[in-house]
This record gives sequence, structure tokens and C-alpha cells, in this order.
Amino acid sequence: MEIFFARASIHKIDRSHFASLFLALHVFIAPLLFIALLLGIQSHSTVAAVEANSAALDTRAPTSDVAITTFCGACHVFPQPESFPVSRWRDEVEQGFRIYGDSGRNDLVPSDVEATVAWFERHAKPDYDFSGTAMPSQPDRLFKQIKMAPEPSNVFGCVTHIRSLAPANFLKTDTLMGLVWKTSFDGKNFQREVIGEAADPAHAEPTDLDGDGKVDYVVADLGSFNPAETFRGSLWWFHETPTGWQRIALRLGMSRVCDVRPLDYDGDGDQDLVVAEFGFRFVGSIHLLTNQGLKNGVPQFDWKVIDDRNGAVHVPVVDINQDGKPDIVTLVAQEHEAIEVHLNSGDSTMVRKQIYQAPDPSYGSSGIDIADMDGDGDLDILYTNGDTMDDALGKPFHGIHWLENTGEYPFKHHSIMNMPGVYRAVAGDIDLDGDMDIAAVALLSQPFMDTCPDVQFDGIVWLEQDAGKFSKHIIESDRCDWGSCVLNDVDDDGDLDLISGHFPSDSQITRPITVHRNQTKP
Repeated sequence: MEIFFARASIHKIDRSHFASLFLALHVFIAPLLFIALLLGIQSHSTVAAVEANSAALDTRAPTSDVAITTFCGACHVFPQPESFPVSRWRDEVEQGFRIYGDSGRNDLVPSDVEATVAWFERHAKPDYDFSGTAMPSQPDRLFKQIKMAPEPSNVFGCVTHIRSLAPANFLKTDTLMGLVWKTSFDGKNFQREVIGEAADPAHAEPTDLDGDGKVDYVVADLGSFNPAETFRGSLWWFHETPTGWQRIALRLGMSRVCDVRPLDYDGDGDQDLVVAEFGFRFVGSIHLLTNQGLKNGVPQFDWKVIDDRNGAVHVPVVDINQDGKPDIVTLVAQEHEAIEVHLNSGDSTMVRKQIYQAPDPSYGSSGIDIADMDGDGDLDILYTNGDTMDDALGKPFHGIHWLENTGEYPFKHHSIMNMPGVYRAVAGDIDLDGDMDIAAVALLSQPFMDTCPDVQFDGIVWLEQDAGKFSKHIIESDRCDWGSCVLNDVDDDGDLDLISGHFPSDSQITRPITVHRNQTKP
């Protein structure tokens, strides 16, 4: 949920405060009345005028451009008027004022609501213009969809995350079915193993938390798929035992946990964790969990908040500055829309650096992937902004971005292509020519696409790189119900195939994933 306006609280004056104010005014006004009587001025009209002016001065909110831009940009970057069409700005402004009223802040001077609505409507465009978003493209001839048997009639998966484990093996979380699956492909059929259940599993990672040499899984559980200030989220450890998978809670009562990654933060040889607690409007954090050993066979952790902002989406762990220590890259959405890195100093401290700040609080950050996009030996960031969960609107400025690591902060921004609703992009050498290509999927509602009958929306694409330039190949268009994707050599033939996870908007989907086989290798 993007928050467009500063958060504050509305003060209410109770009766005692009003009485004190009234007495104070009359003590001040009495001498003026005496003078007025001497001058032959009507005392009653004078009192009424003074009190009316005082009331007006007390209740009138500022309406100037400065007041509006100051207030609406106090807690985040100032919203760009073109981020919404004219018809949407009243809802956005009124929502923003409701949010600041709920926040408890009282250190700001709110601008006038009607003046604020008028300002944004005056500067906004009548509607979105998608004419400039089309990138020259051609139909794809590299990928061919693998035919899969339909799932049982009661299965309507909603795949939020796919994790490549090995060729022909991958892990996926299904928030609609509440399941964590491990899937393999034998060349003809897909075999599935249920690792366990959770309320709304959003992300799963392999790890070995207890150091027994066996692969376990940690799972981030939203607890509530719909955005809300709830505390039903959880962090689970799925531990393999001789009798099957055992689910153990590492923490309950969290606010919509959406990502978890293992790392050895302190270099002591065991597995620590970093956890993204998305929350909603007022709660949410990024936590660093330092492994303290086992108690009754269960890992114990020291929890530390390293970012107290709501909206954390992804927290991949990489050595971004190549000093041999794991760093934490963070994507924080909501009104923040920022990518940062927490550099590991090696002495239990971190140095926080900004990699990228989006230009609008409704930018719709949806994901990041880490890869050496330009082949210069360091790690860059592939970033997408295409989230439509708040307003169901695909936007012309949604797209895929390359944040180039130049050795300085922030990273250098390159816009690769516009793609309304793009939800995930991943990097890999798809055509086996030695450089990094991109595969991407989009998530848009059918009702929204129906309002734009003349626009072709990309659902699945891959982008072929040639010396830093990208050419688009369309795998699927005008069907945009994809919430995740990953590149994996599904058929184990030496090239990367594309697995896309369904995020259905209707009940016609009869399988949770679609696999497109890469035909680079015959």
C-alpha cells in the first residue's frame, strides 16, 4: 500500500479547553470593548467579528502550493501528479489524509484537503498514455511450452515464489493452497513432494539451521494474504525427520512475513537468517537473526531490527562489495520505494548505503534479482516496479531497470523497458552467448486490461542482450496472471528453461505453473 501524504493526527478540543480559551479571549477583548464603546462602536458586533476571525484563523488549513508540497512530501518523496489520472486523485488524497489521521503524528501542518485535491487534479493528466511504452519486439521462437496434465479440479494454485534447487528441481510456495512444494522433472512427468503447510507461504529457502548436514527449509508465512495490520504471520522451520517433515515455529505473531534468506553473518560457521516482515501501513521491519545454538533440538536466535520501516519485499544476501563478507540488499516498498545495502563490517556492525531511490511513493516496487548484468566482474541489481495490488492499475512507468554497480553509491540507473504490471524479472544467459539476458512476467487484472482494448500488454517476455542493448521477444501477451518466475534447466539439457507461477484472477486456471522449454540446445 503506497502512502502519499504525511502522517499526523487531528486534535480535538474538549469542553474544558474551550472554556479556558473563551475566558482568555474575553480577558483580552474586554479592554477593546471599552475603547469601542467610547468610540461609539457597537460592542456586540465587535465581539462577534473578533471571535469569528479568531475561529476562522484557528480552523483554516493552508492552501498554498508551498503548504501542499511541504506536507505531502514530508514523510516520503513528493508524489508525482502523473502517477494517477485526474479521476483517481480525490480517492488518493482522501485516503492519504485518513492514513495520516490514523498515524498519531502531530508535528506537521496539514494542507487543506480540497485545495490538495484541486492541486493534483490540476497537474495530473486526463488518463494514462501507454503509446510510448511499447518496445520494438518480435514473437518468440526460442521457447516452447511443455504440455502438462491439468491439476485436480479442486486445485487453483497461486504461486508466490519459485526457488531453483538444481537442474530439473525447484521449490515453490502456493499461498492459495497453503503449501510448500518440492518439484522435480524426469523428462516426461513432474513429480511433487509436499514439504509442509502454512497459512500463506510467501517464500522458502533451503538451509541447515541445526548443522546436521541435512537440507531443511525456512519459510516466510504472510499469515494474511490481504493487506492488513494483522499479526498472524510466522517464520517456520521445516525439519526433516525419519517420519517426515516436521514444522517448527521460529516466531509467531509477526506482521506478514514475505521473505527470509540464510547467511553466516558473523562468520562462526552456523546459519543465521535475515527476515523481511512486510507488515502494512504502520508496522513492519527487517530483522537479522543470529544463531545462538540449539535448545531441545531447535535453533535459537538473537533478533535484531536493522530497518524499522514497513514494506520490506526482498532481502537477498550477496557480497556486494567483494570483501568476503555477506551483505544484505533490501527492497522496501510501500511509500518508501527504496533499495539499500547493509554492508557487513565484520565486527557485528553494518554500514547502510542507498542503492536506488524511486522518484514516486506509488512507484510499485515488486522485486529485485542480483546478477552481473554487464560482465565486469561485480554484482548489479535487476529491479522491477509493477505492483498493482493497491489500485489494480497498470501504469506506463512500470518497468524493468538495471542498477549498475560502479563501486559508488547510489548505483547508476538504466531503464531497460516499460512493462505495465511487471512483477518479477530474473537474469540468466538464455541464448548461451555469454552475456546476461532477462526473463520477466506481469500481473494485471483482466478488468483493467479490458479498459484498454487498444493496448497489447506483455504477459511473459525474454530480453536478449547484445552489448548492453536489449531486444524483446514476446512469449505471451494479453494474459498477465503471473506472480513469479525462475530460470531452471528443467530438462537438464544444458540451457535455461522458464518456469512461471500462476497468480490467477479467475477459477479457470487448472495448474499452478507453466514451463517453457528453451530450444537453444536441441
